[in-house]
Amino acid sequence: MGLPALEADVLALRFSKEFMDTPAPYYGVNIVEVNSENWEAFIEETKKADEAIKTHLGGYCYLWTVRDHGDRKKVLYVNYYPENVGHLNTYEIFQMPETREFWVGWCALVERWEWFVTSEDPSEPLA
Repeated sequence: MGLPALEADVLALRFSKEFMDTPAPYYGVNIVEVNSENWEAFIEETKKADEAIKTHLGGYCYLWTVRDHGDRKKVLYVNYYPENVGHLNTYEIFQMPETREFWVGWCALVERWEWFVTSEDPSEPLA
């Protein structure tokens, strides 16, 4: 079934706010579940997303790992953003015609997605 276009728009708005409210450098943490029948398409679209992140936001994939659960794969990937991208209107980037089609299509391949951004330097260390 995948995530509907409306949910993709809500996520784009959330990205924009979170990037503005978080001091750089930061990590965008993604936990994604994808049905096996969508896996190959998901990989191809994620490669495009990685290029877009590099081009538009100056970030890159820091960590990528996959756990295979048979009919569904669970992916953890972390993107690193060395510079603050909060000055960019990331929501507008996701609404550009050349980006929106890809964005909505990528979200349609995803069954579940959790995302958050966190600073490289935590505000409250464990020790």
